Amino acid sequence: MYLATYIILVIASSWSIFIKHGKSYSKLLFCFLTFLLILHDGLRWEVGTDWFAYYDFYKSCISSESDFEIGYVWLNKLVYTLTGGDYTIFLFLLACFVYLSFQHLFKNYSVYPILSLLILYSSILPYLGMNRQIIAICICLFSVKFILERKFLPWLILILLATLFHLSAIMFIVTYFLDKKLSGKTIVIISILSLIVALSGIVNLLPLDFFNNFGSHIADRGEAYMNMEQNYVSSTLNTLLGIIKRGIWIVLLLIYRDRFKDYKYYNLFFNIIFAGFIMYMIFSGTVLQFIVGRGLLFFSLFETVMIPFIIKSSDRLSRLLIFIFIIGLCWYTIHNGLAYYDREVFYPYKTIFSQSLYY
Repeated sequence: MYLATYIILVIASSWSIFIKHGKSYSKLLFCFLTFLLILHDGLRWEVGTDWFAYYDFYKSCISSESDFEIGYVWLNKLVYTLTGGDYTIFLFLLACFVYLSFQHLFKNYSVYPILSLLILYSSILPYLGMNRQIIAICICLFSVKFILERKFLPWLILILLATLFHLSAIMFIVTYFLDKKLSGKTIVIISILSLIVALSGIVNLLPLDFFNNFGSHIADRGEAYMNMEQNYVSSTLNTLLGIIKRGIWIVLLLIYRDRFKDYKYYNLFFNIIFAGFIMYMIFSGTVLQFIVGRGLLFFSLFETVMIPFIIKSSDRLSRLLIFIFIIGLCWYTIHNGLAYYDREVFYPYKTIFSQSLYY
């Protein structure tokens, strides 16, 4: 199922970049693919991370207590009450919210929305099932409009609303201050300093009670994630590959910067991606590995908007070569991301209609 969806998105992306004739056909295909991804996520059964934890909570959400964020708790209670406890309806509504949110982002900011869908699918598939965090991410997406319009209050309200679904959304609070142009020299200096911090090992000197400074709830969550992630700390090789993977887009976006002079969103989106890159360098392979695993998705997902502009700004041969690189990287991201978990988490892909749709 994952391979089939990936191939469909690759073919559709190829058509939209190299062949398409007429915007109406492209819009129709974009809507169809969005609906396909909604079905992909919304009709799954016993597939995805934290499936049983979220399913068990949903079935008992009316009467049971939970340490989930209050926004997610009340969302479960509302949908459960209105639907009579049908979990598939909950998942379908969640999938609609997720992909329609990204559809809105791509429609307004991406030059190749279908390619953006391909990059999105490869990026969030390994996170399928992390319900709270993906809701928080989608809420944060809508805050971008207010950053660009310099409307602080509605932006802040959305960030605070996102934290009611997943506390990691608080990391996105830095974005309001990122809508400015950074010089190449500044970018190089920040990158070098971050690398020095990473190599120094200073992050690993943080005590386990570090999060006590931010209140008991954050302390409990932070320490829980720190303890949980100790089994999944990245190896030096994986950290290096992650830096290269993210650094490639940083370099290309800087090389192509002059071609983005008419794209008024460049500075904000580039700086969001760059902030994620810096945090990855500092925290990957440390006791705060969970920041890489849980928090950086808020930042790295903006690659879905910026990478298509690199394609658009290239000559035909470069466009083809970069596209081939992208589809290879997307499959690597899917394969490597799913391999992170026990096989039964994602394989076989099962739906409410069938439990034998194998990979």
